[in-house]
This record gives sequence, C-alpha cells and structure tokens, in this order.
Amino acid sequence: HGLSVQRLHREAVSQHGDAFLQGARATMRPYGTTLAEAEQYYRAVSYPSGTPGTATPESRGGYPTRLGDRSMCFTPDSLRASETETQGWIQFETSEYILDVTLRDQVLDLMARQGRHRAAGFVGPFDAIIRDGPTPAMADGINSLLSAAADRGIALGRVCGSGSLTDPRGIEDAMVEAIQNGCRLLTVHYMTSDLPFKGAEAVTRPFFNACGRCGF
Repeated sequence: HGLSVQRLHREAVSQHGDAFLQGARATMRPYGTTLAEAEQYYRAVSYPSGTPGTATPESRGGYPTRLGDRSMCFTPDSLRASETETQGWIQFETSEYILDVTLRDQVLDLMARQGRHRAAGFVGPFDAIIRDGPTPAMADGINSLLSAAADRGIALGRVCGSGSLTDPRGIEDAMVEAIQNGCRLLTVHYMTSDLPFKGAEAVTRPFFNACGRCGF
C-alpha cells in the first residue's frame, strides 16, 4: 500500500485534518515563509492532547470516523489511535525556508519534534528559482537543507530534472548529488501523461542508476 499524500493550497488550515478524515495519510503545506506558519500547520494535522489550556483555534476538532472493519472511532483516544501513522509534509520552496539557515533549522527542529516518521518534507527547486532565480546560492542552500534534515532523521525529497535539464545522464548526476547530500525521496520532472511517449523504463532509469552509484 502506498502513502496517499494530498497537497493543499497555502491558505488551508482545517482542510488538512479534513483530508485525513477522507483517507489521506499525509498532506503537504506549501509556500511557508515563517516558523509560525509551520507551527500552525502541525497543530492543524494533530489532535490536541486534551490538556486544559493547550488547544488553539487551529487545533483539530473531533469528528467520528469508521475504520475498515466498520468499527467506530467516537472517543478521543480512538481518534488519536487511528492516526498514529499519518504525516505532515512541509514544502521547502521559498528562500526563507531554504537560505535563512536560522529559520530553516527552526522549522526542521519543529518537524523532528513531531516524532519519528511523523514529518517529512519536499524541496521545490522550480518554485524557489521562480521566486529568487537560479543562483549558485540556491543550489548550495538546497544541498545544505537536505543534509541538515538528514542529520535530524527527517526524510526530504526533491525533483531532479527540469525544462533545462532533460539529459538522462544530467538527471542521474543530479540524483547522485541529492542522495549524497541526504535526500531520500526522488522524482523526475516528467508528468504521468508523459510516460506513454517517454516510456516508464527510460524515465526511471536515471533513478536506478543513481541508486546503484550510491551503493543502494
């Protein structure tokens, strides 16, 4: 079974929890620029602890759900127990989250505090360079981000390839560089609709070659 991940719009708050109720096991929070936005997001995807005075307006509300065997989750404990393997994904696609090392580390530390495998992230190089240009600082910042996340046990991913990088060997080299810097989730830039023309085997070959070069 795969992990169903839903990317929501930047204005979404309560919709993240709603996505879990509809079957998603992870959601993505795009275009963040502040620590407060990341904190709000993780409150929105987590049920409050039930300790008096700790809930906020962004904290999830209770809504009864049924499990696959039709048993009802209609108590606070059963609702929390039904979502022990959900994840909150932060998208790193702004200069604030990539190049501001102090802020970047604060966001990564927040993610680490969610618990093992409860937070992940995805780097959006295309959005980042649209905002700030394809500078060497951005490329170095992305690699530094990947390494900092790996040091904290957080899985981060990125796209390798673009409209200006379509050569399979170049994509493979980009994947090797990403893996060596700690990236653990990789995808090429092609759309699913491209596969009948490009061929699934050809599109994925750089990934398997890169993994082999890195010892996987």
